Amino acid sequence: MKRDSFTTRCLKKVFPRRDDSDELLKLRRANAKWAKIALTLLGPGEVPLGTLREAFPDHDWRLDQEVLCHLAPAGTDLDAVSVVVARELAAAGVPIREVRRGVSLERKFLDEIGE
Repeated sequence: MKRDSFTTRCLKKVFPRRDDSDELLKLRRANAKWAKIALTLLGPGEVPLGTLREAFPDHDWRLDQEVLCHLAPAGTDLDAVSVVVARELAAAGVPIREVRRGVSLERKFLDEIGE
């Protein structure tokens, strides 16, 4: 049996139903400014989602249990954002277990589920 990749597992958590995976594509098609996505697998703790939303109000942040999904506008410097995210998570005592990012992670997810 084929094991899902980290990216696929994370996207399935954030967009668990078929309709929800379509939601990501609709979001990208409806608003072309979303150009980058970062998925972060977190350890236990209270995620400072409000702080991240305040720091980056034009970004979309979603959290499902231990998966933080960050949709960033085109032109975003993900390196700079990652420093702030890591600092805020560390200040809140939330461990970062894994991070995946790229422009086409959702395409990879859809490819893996046979779209």
